[in-house]
Amino acid sequence: MINKPTFTLARTLAIAFIALSMISLLGASSFQIWLNFQAQQQVIVGQQQLIALGAANEVANFVEQVFNNFEMADKLGHPLAGESGQYRTWLQNLLGTQLALREVALLDEDGQEVARNSRMHIVNANELQNHANSEWFNQVKQGKRYLSPVYLDPILHEPLITIAVPLHNRLGDIVGAIKAEVKLKFMWDLVGALRVGEHGLAYVVDQEGNLIAAGDISRVLRGDNIRSLHDVTEFVNSQQGPDETGAALSVGINNTYILGTYVPLGTPNWAVMVELPLAEAYQPILWNVSSAVGAAVVMVIIAGIAGFYLSKRLAAPLFDLTQTATQIANGQLDLEVSPKGAAEIQQLGHAFNSMTSQLREFIQSLEERVLARTQRLETVATLGEQLNAILQIDDLLKVVVNEVRDKLGYYHVQIYLLNFEAQELMLAEATGEVGAIMKAAKQPILLADSTSLVAEACRLGEIIKIDNVQAVANWQVNPLLPETVAEIGVPIISAGQVVGVLEVLQNRLTGLDESDTNLLRSLANQIAVALTNARLFEQSRLAKEKAEVANVAKSEFLSSMSHELRTPLNGILGYAQILRRDKHLTTLQSDGLKIIQQSGEHLLTLINDILDLAKIEARKIELQANTLYLPIFLEGIVGMIKMRADQKGLMFSYQVPSQLPTTIEADEKRLRQILLNLLNNAVKFTEAGQVTFKVTSNAIDGVVNRYLIRFEVEDTGVGVAPEALENIFLPFEQVGESRKQSEGTGLGLAISQKLVQAMGSQLYLSSKLGHGSNFWFEVEFQAIIMNNQTIAHLPQNIIGYHGPRLKVLIVDDKEYNQLVLSNLLEPLGFEIVLANDGQEAIDKTKEVLPDIIFMDMIMPVMMGFEAVQIIRQSPNLKNITIFGSSASVFKEDREKVKLAGCNDFLAKPINEVELLSLLAIHLSLEWVYEGGETSFVEVEPLETKMTVEPAKLVPSQAELAILLGFVKRGSMSKVRQWVAKIKGQGNQYDAFVDEVQELSKQFDEQLILDLIEPYLEQQS
Repeated sequence: MINKPTFTLARTLAIAFIALSMISLLGASSFQIWLNFQAQQQVIVGQQQLIALGAANEVANFVEQVFNNFEMADKLGHPLAGESGQYRTWLQNLLGTQLALREVALLDEDGQEVARNSRMHIVNANELQNHANSEWFNQVKQGKRYLSPVYLDPILHEPLITIAVPLHNRLGDIVGAIKAEVKLKFMWDLVGALRVGEHGLAYVVDQEGNLIAAGDISRVLRGDNIRSLHDVTEFVNSQQGPDETGAALSVGINNTYILGTYVPLGTPNWAVMVELPLAEAYQPILWNVSSAVGAAVVMVIIAGIAGFYLSKRLAAPLFDLTQTATQIANGQLDLEVSPKGAAEIQQLGHAFNSMTSQLREFIQSLEERVLARTQRLETVATLGEQLNAILQIDDLLKVVVNEVRDKLGYYHVQIYLLNFEAQELMLAEATGEVGAIMKAAKQPILLADSTSLVAEACRLGEIIKIDNVQAVANWQVNPLLPETVAEIGVPIISAGQVVGVLEVLQNRLTGLDESDTNLLRSLANQIAVALTNARLFEQSRLAKEKAEVANVAKSEFLSSMSHELRTPLNGILGYAQILRRDKHLTTLQSDGLKIIQQSGEHLLTLINDILDLAKIEARKIELQANTLYLPIFLEGIVGMIKMRADQKGLMFSYQVPSQLPTTIEADEKRLRQILLNLLNNAVKFTEAGQVTFKVTSNAIDGVVNRYLIRFEVEDTGVGVAPEALENIFLPFEQVGESRKQSEGTGLGLAISQKLVQAMGSQLYLSSKLGHGSNFWFEVEFQAIIMNNQTIAHLPQNIIGYHGPRLKVLIVDDKEYNQLVLSNLLEPLGFEIVLANDGQEAIDKTKEVLPDIIFMDMIMPVMMGFEAVQIIRQSPNLKNITIFGSSASVFKEDREKVKLAGCNDFLAKPINEVELLSLLAIHLSLEWVYEGGETSFVEVEPLETKMTVEPAKLVPSQAELAILLGFVKRGSMSKVRQWVAKIKGQGNQYDAFVDEVQELSKQFDEQLILDLIEPYLEQQS
């Protein structure tokens, strides 16, 4: 009996086919599961990387923004460059630009902290540190940014970093640095807000593996180091980013298995770690596996019918799908899956395509946002530079609102300024026609208005934002701005105080986001700085105008006071001089007149002291150099002081070297004023002992006829206490007994110091209380080599002059002034004619044709200025010598007199010697002295700024006129050509042209004019 085979061919084939189908099905299913696993893993990793990348960009942008703010502060100006005010105010403004700044310090170029402001405490001066030897300061001095590793605050345990940037001056040189401590607490909120699936985590670590930000803040505060974690170890040990897959299966921060990835920031050298629990990460994959197993069971049942065919149909599209998914996961987001095969596979393909499209849109949106934000930041930076250049507040506000609206794309922008006294906000500027209408309405907003966003932002000093005004119950529609959807009010804070509000309105939902808030906060800070600068400029301008007005008023007052005080002294001193000529005076009368004259001269000295000090303070005093015969000058001073010393029973010693130059260029009046003040003080404050006056002279090497002369006054008087030495040269400061102090104004030493300084030197004092004082100063003088001609001083016994009798017209509205001049001149033989005002002077001049006119410049009916000009316009009268007379003795008053057409100026009170000197100069008189002697007196002009050597020859008037034209045009090259031409004509003019050539090398046009104009006057 033949047994039937247990397995027939059909069954075997069926079993084989079923087995083959099952193996194929299992293989295809396994392959599909593997592809799904890889694709899903890549998708998850891509999502994690996008999350990490977004967080990394936020962190990097934050740090970059801090750097940008500091570098912008460097460009806009800082105290080290001279562009700003106080250090602390400037640092306070800088500290307010970013809430994350905990402490800001300003360092000079030597690494010394100039100032430091902290949110934690008030920094005292003794806390300022020197960082010259620190590594970070050396890096900043090389022009680099500095960013420190993360460190924890020892008290609060919050993470901090230190950043620093160099500061430059306008030439680009590094003059210091800004150093700041930055809180990283904002990253806690950032990573805490990240959503990584349902149970995923995100955290930030530094290069050492320290946890610096996490959802669980306690771990950060403990200072956990998680370097042992796989992803953290890879980041710590590698300077490059993650590999292409960017994923790792490892143990996470909570000791659970996770799928993790990270994105390094680069600067700073941190990384954002993202992990997702495996159970959550692979949940979609497990679902696909379950589905695949169920499908496999079903397929086994029908495997005998179409197993092989179906397996082949399923495998091909899955393979294509897997390949495309892998490429997409590797970053080729422009690829798309071509769905084939079963509906489920096609659905999966469509899902992949949808996911890829969303990733592309997300990345593109992210790039566009970053680009837009960068452009807006650049716009704000540019606007900040523009604002700092505008110093008019109205122009500044107009530029702000229009530029912000146009360049940042807002619906409407306006600025309110706070009126502190009225506690209300007034619209200062707004955009468009609507803004003009609102501004013209002048409707203020009360600071206490609870319904106003602007008032609330001002009260709280915080940004107030409404994303949708329709959702606010008490918001009222502005009929002029009906499209308003979103609104934000940003306080403008200057020096810690709200001064106004920047209000921005938008006409679309989500039109104002967090980036707008940060941008407008930065802009408001820049507006505050610009407003401060504009207000300071306005205050400076007003102060300058007030100072100019005050200076004009002061000058007018001084001129008026000089005239009013000196005018009555003219009568007192004039008649004292006249009456003392009388030979029949009794001793009592002579002594009385002497006392009157001395008292008047003392009063005149006090007036001159006060006026001199005022002129010095107003910078209106100038030294007038003339020829000074030094030995005679010094002997005259010694004679006056020796008499006073003898009266007090003091010894007086006068020490002078034999090689002292005879004639020098100096301001005789001012030098005499200094020496008499020092010597009078020495006698006044010395009760016993002696006063020594010492003069020494040394030739200066390398300079012809140039001498350094030292004047020294030493006494054995009361001396000066050490504590009074610093104030001795201040106005109204006196030392010694009150009885001595009452003998003067306390202005002498102050004026003397100023005059010595004007001569290019300094007045010095060494003193010991109770043992005396020693004053000295040294001044350089130019010696003048004189010819054999002798110039005599006017004696006091002139009784007349040779020649025909001259007519003198005296014009003055004060009778006693007329009598003073009449009584001085009539005894000498002059014929006197009187006039009381300018009009009468013109009439008398035409009638009597005087040889000389003494014209008072300030008179009723017609001023002397007008009368002189009318006389000069008459051909028959224009050559009459006219002396302008006034009690106003400022330089500008003298210049006005000469510009009016006067030949010279005669100051009141009238000094007889000065009067006779002027007559001798302008009329070339030959005086007759008591006893029958005669002498032709040649006296230098009183106010020539440069005295010319008498032996010096000059070219012709025509040549001097050519030179004058070159100098007035400022052409020094033409001047030097003129010098060369004159030298070619012979050596007779060498002394003159050499001086012109030397001054042309110094480009000193004024001194050349001063040199040649006297010769033009002489030749004319």
